[in-house]
Amino acid sequence: AGLGRAAADVLVVVTLAVWTVLGPLSTDDGFTEAIARNATGTATGDFGNVYRWGNASEAPYTLVIRLVRALAETGVGPLVLRVPSVLAGITVWLLLSRVALPAVLARHHRRAWVRGTLGVALLAWWLPLNLGVRPEPFAALATTAALCCALRAAARP
Repeated sequence: AGLGRAAADVLVVVTLAVWTVLGPLSTDDGFTEAIARNATGTATGDFGNVYRWGNASEAPYTLVIRLVRALAETGVGPLVLRVPSVLAGITVWLLLSRVALPAVLARHHRRAWVRGTLGVALLAWWLPLNLGVRPEPFAALATTAALCCALRAAARP
């Protein structure tokens, strides 16, 4: 049981780490970084889209831009800008494998093939859609956390 858990954890974390380096950059990576850098020094703290919509506000997507801004101000490259989404992916994996899976499949959650299937499914969905500076990784994290809270609440007598 412990070996299946550890193997699935290693599979997911190593795959996310490797894909962080090898995965392609998206057009949104540079786009969002430029919006974050352009907002440096603004008095309002709002982020305007300088490329479209006449510099209209990027709300409600400013959480990600704030993360990117904090990293971009340090002068780091695109690889480091992916770190928050990778950490979100690892956290989603831990929530799914440690909280959701035992709640949904109480009798089978320790089986290696069940954990492996969950890991492969998560990676198949995460890798093409959730690497970079878009808001989706954080929406996925928030949704997964809410799901886990609901499952824990439902399990209490």
